[in-house]
Amino acid sequence: AVVPIDDDMVNDPAAYAHLDDAVLGGWLVDGATRLAGALRAAGPHLPVWTPADEQLVEQSTMFWARRMTYETLLHRADAALVPGARFVVEEPLAVDAVEEWLEFSTVPEAYETLPGVPELLGPGRTLGFDAGAAGEWLLDLTGRRPAWRRGSGEAAVSVRGPVTDLLLFLYARPAPGVETRGDAELLDLCLKRTRFWLEV
Repeated sequence: AVVPIDDDMVNDPAAYAHLDDAVLGGWLVDGATRLAGALRAAGPHLPVWTPADEQLVEQSTMFWARRMTYETLLHRADAALVPGARFVVEEPLAVDAVEEWLEFSTVPEAYETLPGVPELLGPGRTLGFDAGAAGEWLLDLTGRRPAWRRGSGEAAVSVRGPVTDLLLFLYARPAPGVETRGDAELLDLCLKRTRFWLEV
């Protein structure tokens, strides 16, 4: 059935806390291998549940192949950032990862009214993201739900930098190449609301 499944084991540190450093690497590789095998066996268009908006994103195994690619990529960035190593993503991958983040900004949990949480949507609330030759995007929060598109436009706040740094910035990693201008409060609120799914 195309419905959510219980992810308690995934979110429970007890599932892997007992592993020591000597076997942790092998455990991670085994899990990645099994996931890749399952996705290949299922094919790219098998209907499955996803947290994304079904009107914008195909509810299929391709979603999870893409999601796990960028999840892995970000943790590779974490591994590089700890010793201060250089981290760069191939431009097409970084661009698609930024657009995946924009898709998550349209999920109801990112913008719906919540008790004690400032409203995200409202007049004049637009955010521009500029990665130079790699691309530009506009996130529009002025309607009944967020909408994004490629290209530039009038923005209350703008975020600019190399596409790899822009991706790291969106996921709360150090991104020294990123510059922001405009409504900092709106940007902070947007980032907080769109990271809801990272906090589970």
